[in-house]
Amino acid sequence: MGDRGFSLMELMVVLVILALLMIIAVPMFINAFNQGRTRSDDTTRRMIEAAALDFANNESFNMNRAMPLCELYETGYLASILSDANGEVIDYSRTRFEISIEGRRRVANITSWSTLPEGSSNGC
Repeated sequence: MGDRGFSLMELMVVLVILALLMIIAVPMFINAFNQGRTRSDDTTRRMIEAAALDFANNESFNMNRAMPLCELYETGYLASILSDANGEVIDYSRTRFEISIEGRRRVANITSWSTLPEGSSNGC
């Protein structure tokens, strides 16, 4: 055929090199994506816990019960509808928090986490 174009061997070498690069790169991208989702959920959890602590410090709060997030939303401690890392809206009526005392500090804990079906309101 002459000197025009690439031989089959050259094309195969290029494909093998591209496959090796993909084997290395794809798991790194998947790992970075999953870490981002985990950090997003952690940030949402910390926002809810901070709002719960503000609520406990400013309102009369019974420490012996878990409360729905509706309480925080309706009193203005959570100003917006939150979603998890998957983009699903958190169900404020079924997601519960409680405040406990560890040493001298109050600590907020999310006791259950629930999301709503797509197209639903926040549950309050």
